[in-house]
Amino acid sequence: MKNLVFGIAVTLILLFSSLSFGEIESVKVGGEIIAEGHWEKNYTTEDCTLTNRVRDYFFQETHLNVSLDFADNVSGFIQVKNERDWGTQRSDGLELEHAYLTLKEIYGYPVSLTIGRQHLTFGGGFLIDEDFDAFNLQWSSAPYTVDIFTAKLQEAYAKGTDKDLYGINWNINRCGVWDIGLFHKYQNPDDIDTDGDGVPDLFNVKGKNITTALSIRGEETLPKIAGGKLALKGEIVNQWGKVSEGTLDRTKEVNRKAWGGYADIQYTFDNPYSSYIGVGYIYRSGDKDPENKDSDIEEFDPFITDPDELMTAQFGEIGHIVYYEEGYNTNARVWKFSTGFSPTDKIGLGVNYYNIKADRVESGSKSVGKECDLELSYEWTKDLSSSLIYAYFDPGKYFEQDKIARELLWSVDIVF
Repeated sequence: MKNLVFGIAVTLILLFSSLSFGEIESVKVGGEIIAEGHWEKNYTTEDCTLTNRVRDYFFQETHLNVSLDFADNVSGFIQVKNERDWGTQRSDGLELEHAYLTLKEIYGYPVSLTIGRQHLTFGGGFLIDEDFDAFNLQWSSAPYTVDIFTAKLQEAYAKGTDKDLYGINWNINRCGVWDIGLFHKYQNPDDIDTDGDGVPDLFNVKGKNITTALSIRGEETLPKIAGGKLALKGEIVNQWGKVSEGTLDRTKEVNRKAWGGYADIQYTFDNPYSSYIGVGYIYRSGDKDPENKDSDIEEFDPFITDPDELMTAQFGEIGHIVYYEEGYNTNARVWKFSTGFSPTDKIGLGVNYYNIKADRVESGSKSVGKECDLELSYEWTKDLSSSLIYAYFDPGKYFEQDKIARELLWSVDIVF
């Protein structure tokens, strides 16, 4: 697949060298400002752990973008962002978030090519939902869309040492929305720190880290079910590949055999308040025999996803911090129950409950915790909205710290 995608990309670049993009026809400037107020008790996002601590702070995320439209179906997009806590020097600086060029209807065919720093997401984003330096070739003819892409995850400037991602996704918008994706992540292993002192001590690591994933996803909304609408969606993922020596303490290169997926059902009542109830289940396999350092690995590889969005929806406001972002981005079984309604066309009220468990553990309890999130949202205008979220996390015996963790999060979001 690597050679196929590379060959297609090079061929198209050579073809485009003969095209003239012409002058800029229009320029649009836009952006987004998100301001948040946080109050946290008994946990911290700073080191992603449960802790006996109370803290409060303000956080701001700013995006600024420029859209360029050229003649001959050529467009460009540039976006920069900055994230920082108020009143401190802690900042990620000015980061180039997106910078890409898109060529559409190439030689009159329903084919487009996007080159540069871009956001790629397929299906529900369970495997891939992040910004990449990539080539993405797309063919679209209703009801079918096919994407073939290659992305650079890490440039090491030497043969065989880069970290790359390749994939093909077929979207079918008929009898529901379906996605069939085949994704391949490849990397030679880095030198490994086996004793945790911060200095690599395992060199010339044997084997490679390779994961191939086959994903099948479906989504459909059934109208007029007992007067309301029933929305169904789900995805199942099978993974296989190789894991190098030293990864997860393995003493040699071993195979990866893993499963993951989710199912979600939501019923929306036919009333003026758009009230709904829903239930969901998320599964990411864990290692069956973690103490056997010569055995195959069954931990699910989460690939590349955005934890701030997808994982919050799957693990909860606090759960995705203390469990997912702490490094346990696999080995999970999560039940989610939700309900809510809109008393007016501008106000939304919602409740989400999560029961989080590890799929497998070496010893002790699998119970990670239970969380309940209450959310109040208000849409001032189509471009200005705000929300207030109260999160309550009751840790299970998986953690040594057993005190209730709480968070109060206020945010305002303006798009321009």
